[in-house]
Amino acid sequence: MHWIISSTALGLLACSAIGKPMETGEWEGTLNFGPNLSNFRPCNSRESWWLKGERYTDIEDQLRKMHAEITESPYDKVYARLQGKRSKNKGQYGGLGTYDRVFYVSKILEVRPSQPDDCQRKK
Repeated sequence: MHWIISSTALGLLACSAIGKPMETGEWEGTLNFGPNLSNFRPCNSRESWWLKGERYTDIEDQLRKMHAEITESPYDKVYARLQGKRSKNKGQYGGLGTYDRVFYVSKILEVRPSQPDDCQRKK
């Protein structure tokens, strides 16, 4: 019974981005995956975004595969430059509402091992 309640709550949180204002753009930052983890952290930000593939695409699966090929551990971070839509307003997104925004990726521009100077502010 507990799993039914948990599944229902997860479904409601997953749908919380529907109908919200979205902003299209290109972002760079760190990306990591794991069980119940799909995290993108933009450069020079403290926010965590719940990463999803755009509807009817396998982009999230592609990103997970690229991440696994580069890293030794599922929780290791990689550098990513991605295009897509993110929620304009901060909220509570993802499995337990722990992400600041939802980010629907439409295009993978770059994924590679992280370097110390990846997120240096551009002058």
